[in-house]
Amino acid sequence: MATRPTRAEWREIPAPVGGALALMGKVAGAETHCGVYLAQDGGLILQTDERHGVLLDPPLELATARRWRLTYLIPS
Repeated sequence: MATRPTRAEWREIPAPVGGALALMGKVAGAETHCGVYLAQDGGLILQTDERHGVLLDPPLELATARRWRLTYLIPS
């Protein structure tokens, strides 16, 4: 996402809101995975991968257990 021309159409926000894109990675600017933030049940991130299928994870779990750095984006 960081190198895509369409990145300029998105802006980072300090706290997640429903429908925000949630970028995940170990290093800022080098995110390797993304999901969508859902503002329900205290906040969950909807994501998928081939190994696990569809997942709903709390952001805190992703940040602590998997050590993901989370960046939230919304359209500009």
